[in-house]
Amino acid sequence: MPRESRTEKASSVTAELLQACQIEEDLGEGGIIIVGLAGGGLLWGVFDPSLRPLLPQDYPATRTAWVAATLFHLTFVQLFLAFAPLAFFARLLGDRLVAAALTVLFGLFLLLVQVNAAEVALSTWLVAGMIAVRILFGALGMYLLLRGGLLPVSWSAFLIQLRLLIGLESPG
Repeated sequence: MPRESRTEKASSVTAELLQACQIEEDLGEGGIIIVGLAGGGLLWGVFDPSLRPLLPQDYPATRTAWVAATLFHLTFVQLFLAFAPLAFFARLLGDRLVAAALTVLFGLFLLLVQVNAAEVALSTWLVAGMIAVRILFGALGMYLLLRGGLLPVSWSAFLIQLRLLIGLESPG
């Protein structure tokens, strides 16, 4: 009997999550484009000038490298930082809002691990800004995912990645 109730609960949580990922209200492409371009502009103007000299290995040097990094980001980074943790926490806890919050915290935890593993010392203000932006982008990503599904999240992530094209050398 307990086995059946857990299975039924997991099925209802999965159905609720799938229903939540359907477009519930019209976000409009304009809003998603603004979110993506504003996010890319924020990263390009505030963080990239400080981080690019400190961590050049995290930034593509050519357009070919940008294509590879963007495809990697849109598939694996999105999968392991957003989609899989959200599904895991939703099935574990049964509440999609709590699952979204825990997914944002998981992304924050991974950022802190990455900061601690950095070979160079990052300033306290830079790390604090990175934490604030990770929380903001994580919350926006969860909102887009729960309200609009996979496409709005991927589209805004692509627009954010476009900032890395600025100043790249042409292949050849």
